[in-house]
Formats: sequence, C-alpha cells, structure tokens
Amino acid sequence: MTGRSPFGLKPLRSIPGTATIGGIILAGSLIGMITEQAGFGLSSLFLDRQSIFELQLWRLVTYAFVEASAINLLFGLFILWMFAGWFESRYGRRDFIRFFLLSVTGGAIISMPLGWFFGLVLPFRDLPGMGPDAAIDAMLVAFAFANPKSNILFGFVIPMRTRTAIYAILGLEVVFGIMGGASTLGITMGGMLMGYLLVTGNWRPSRLLSKIRRKRRTKVSRKGFYVVPPHDDTLH
Repeated sequence: MTGRSPFGLKPLRSIPGTATIGGIILAGSLIGMITEQAGFGLSSLFLDRQSIFELQLWRLVTYAFVEASAINLLFGLFILWMFAGWFESRYGRRDFIRFFLLSVTGGAIISMPLGWFFGLVLPFRDLPGMGPDAAIDAMLVAFAFANPKSNILFGFVIPMRTRTAIYAILGLEVVFGIMGGASTLGITMGGMLMGYLLVTGNWRPSRLLSKIRRKRRTKVSRKGFYVVPPHDDTLH
C-alpha cells in the first residue's frame, strides 16, 4: 500500500529550524547586495574554487546562505520551505540543521574536483556557486530512499510516485546545473551524493563493514528461515 507524501507548506512556527535558515538566507542575500559596494558582500561569500585555494574557507558554508538573483532567492526559499519542513518535522530541529550544514559543506568540498573535471571535459563557464541547492538536492535524494512508494502531486497537479517525481526534479537540477556552469553542476552532484551518504550512513567505514557482515549473516537456514535486518530510520 502506498502512502501519501508528507511534503507540504507547514506553518513556520512549527519548523523553527527551517524558518531560521530561510531568514538567514533572506537577510544574508539582502545585506550582501547592499554591502557589496563597501568591499565585503555577496562576492565575498560565493563558492569560488580559486578563493578556496587561497584559504577563504568560510565560502564552503556561506555560499548556501546568499543568492544574487531575486527570482532564484524567492524560488529557493519556497522550495526550502516545502521540502525542509518534512525533514525537520521527522528528525527534529537539531538533526535537520546538522543535515543542512553537512550537506552544503560536503557538497561544496565534493564540487571542487567535480567542477574542475566538468570544466576540463566540457566548455562550461565557471561561475561562482550560491544558494541552498546542495542541501535541497541532498534532501530530495534522502527522501527518495526513505519514502520510495509514497505519492506526491508533481507541480501540485499531476499525481505521481514520489521517487519518480524526485528523479524528474533532480534531472532538471542537473540540466540547470549544466546551464549554470561547472561549479553549479558540481554543487548539484555533490549535494546528491551527500544526501545518499547521510541517509544511508555509507560515509562511515564502520557502517560499510556492518553491512558486509549483515549480508553474510543473512543466509537461509535449513528450516527455510532467514535473518531480516532491522529497519534503520535515522540520519547518519
């Protein structure tokens, strides 16, 4: 039996972590636009590979909290409200914020070699990365693993299996990433990978070893019974 998707626009007072992150993104973007002429604004916070090599490491986090385009800012905040609310409601504010920060930081680190590679093999522009896309992509991948059989109204109109809808959205994200340049595509792919690693725990060596041991123990006995591994419903 398929369940209904829990995605929706939840009251902001019920998801304080999401509201806080959204408020920081809005304030950071507006203040960054105003202070840009003073020498420290949006351009000092974007994710830029050369700047990271110059040890401006704060950019690995701050890029997710600023957006230069008003349309992208409003759209990003709306998507964050819709998808992050489910995560915070399910896992709690503390784990959601940790997931968000790990996703944007890990996605940025992963995007460094990916962006270089994409720029090497294809004639991409190398524009600075910005916005919470890495965290949103991570949440989409994590949700696809956690609730593959639930349903969602794609575009608020078309009923569709959640995993199918999410794959369609991620496909569009890849297209937009290609249009945005090597860094943007690298951030998109890095966010997706972080979502998989965080929801499965496969980034931990101990987790991988545990899975290998569990598969060895899952063998059919002489009576026809087998060991069923317990369901794991946590973020790692």
